[in-house]
Amino acid sequence: MNVHIRIFPNRIYQCVILFLIISSIAVCAIADISNEISNILMYAIMFVLTAIAFYGVNWKKRHKLLRASPFPPPKAIIYPLLAILLLELIYKAILYFIGAGDMGAEHPKSYTALMLLSITLAGPIVEEFIFRGVFLRGLLTRYTPKTAIVATSLLFSLVHCNLAPEASMASNVTAVIYAFLMGIIFSYSYHKTPTLLICTLLHIVANTTSLAASAWF
Repeated sequence: MNVHIRIFPNRIYQCVILFLIISSIAVCAIADISNEISNILMYAIMFVLTAIAFYGVNWKKRHKLLRASPFPPPKAIIYPLLAILLLELIYKAILYFIGAGDMGAEHPKSYTALMLLSITLAGPIVEEFIFRGVFLRGLLTRYTPKTAIVATSLLFSLVHCNLAPEASMASNVTAVIYAFLMGIIFSYSYHKTPTLLICTLLHIVANTTSLAASAWF
């Protein structure tokens, strides 16, 4: 990433404000939509709004937004993948020992095909585009990689906080820490590879593994 070319958003507060705006619009837009398609529609709206904001503001720098994308070395995939599997195992073990389960969520076996698609595919694609492809990418043009990665991962973890009444403080803290560490892995992967493909695939694996573990246990 060329740090001399600043792209929007390149400050932490800009990322926070942009996310609040696009997520608020998306939530309002699906208020009267049935739950079965609401998540897919919300992700679609957020993706479109983020793309419009990102490419619209950075239009004059569009020739600088293209990134070469050679396939990364195997270790850039294997190490993060092992870290994800280990983190998932630890997370599920902690939830089991504190008796939190999945914090009031429906059992995965009751999910419809669209809900499964939202969790395992739509969610990872849209979230990686927003948090790594837009936020982290912009922050890397102003801050050090460590600061950019931590800031992006913190925002990523906070939006995964479970506001359900059944969710206990212990389970929520555990979920936020889990999401933060996952965010670190995804962000580090994006920083070290020249493409969104790898961190998106890692995110898909993480969500699918989590869903399968919840269904199994």
